[in-house]
Amino acid sequence: MTRTIGVAVIVMTALATGCGSGNSAKTSSAREWADSVCGSVVTWRDSLTATADDLRTGTISKATLQDAADSAQSATDTLAGDLKDAGAPDLPSREKAKQTIDQLADTLKADAAKISDAVDGASGISGTLSAVSSVSGTLGAMGDAVTSAVDDLRTLDPKGELKDAVNASDACKKLNR
Repeated sequence: MTRTIGVAVIVMTALATGCGSGNSAKTSSAREWADSVCGSVVTWRDSLTATADDLRTGTISKATLQDAADSAQSATDTLAGDLKDAGAPDLPSREKAKQTIDQLADTLKADAAKISDAVDGASGISGTLSAVSSVSGTLGAMGDAVTSAVDDLRTLDPKGELKDAVNASDACKKLNR
C-alpha cells in the first residue's frame, strides 16, 4: 500500500510540472491555465491520498478495496473532465498541448477502469491480494503516462512560458508539498 501512495504522489508531482488543456475554443493565460490544471490535480491528489490513508489504517478486504477503487474512479473521472475543460493556454502550441492532455485524460480514465475491473474480479484473500498488486501496477502505469505527457508538453514550449506559469502558480506550489 505504501507503493500505491508513492505512485499516486509521483503522478500528482508529474502533473504539477506542466499539463492541461481541453476545449480549444477556450483559451486563458498560461498562468490562469496552470492555476486551473494544478487546482484540479491538487483535488485529485488529496482524494487519492485520503483513500490510500483509509486503506493503510484499516483492514484490507474486498469491500474496503472496492470502496477505494470507486473513490479513485470518481476522482479520476473528475480530473479527466477538469483537464479536458481547462481550455488551452494562450501559447502557440495550444492545440498540441490540448491533444496531449486529452490523451492523458483518456488514458487515466482507462487505467482507473482497469483498477475497478481488478477489484471487481477479486475473490477471497488471494484474489484481493492479486487485486492490490494489479492496482499498484496500474497506478505505476498512470505515473508513466503522466511523465510521458509532461515530457511531451515540455518540448512544446521552448520559450519556457508554461514552466514559468507553473512555477508562479499558487495551486501548483501546493503540489510540491
